[in-house]
Amino acid sequence: MQLTLSPQDLHFADFQGNPIIEPWNWEWLLADPSVLPPETSPDGKWHLFLNSLTGIHHFISDDGYEWRHCDKVLTRGLRACVRLIEDEYYLYYEHMYRPWNTVIALKRSKDLRTWTPMEVVLRPEFEWEGKGGHAYSCPCLRS
Repeated sequence: MQLTLSPQDLHFADFQGNPIIEPWNWEWLLADPSVLPPETSPDGKWHLFLNSLTGIHHFISDDGYEWRHCDKVLTRGLRACVRLIEDEYYLYYEHMYRPWNTVIALKRSKDLRTWTPMEVVLRPEFEWEGKGGHAYSCPCLRS
């Protein structure tokens, strides 16, 4: 069964507990979250992946409101997109070799804790793909 909502069925309100995740230490940027709800996670909890200035971080929550930092998945990573595909989790992200020189990369996991080595899945190859650098960004998969 697929639930279809029309715009008039939707109501958004600012959550009183915002922000639900605060930057830490000298970090000032937390961006591009990708969320796995409990029904698609290996432990029945909420899992969130986001990037800071230093890489991609993994957070866990019991209720989707209170989050705890689990670990830093990788450095030099931006714009995570995590999806369960069959029985494996795919973490697509922008891997930065240096500013304006990036590729779309992939890591895989069975448990969201141990990850395979990076695989490059999309790399700029043509001159028209960038001036002063070649960057691919924002990998997103539809759920």
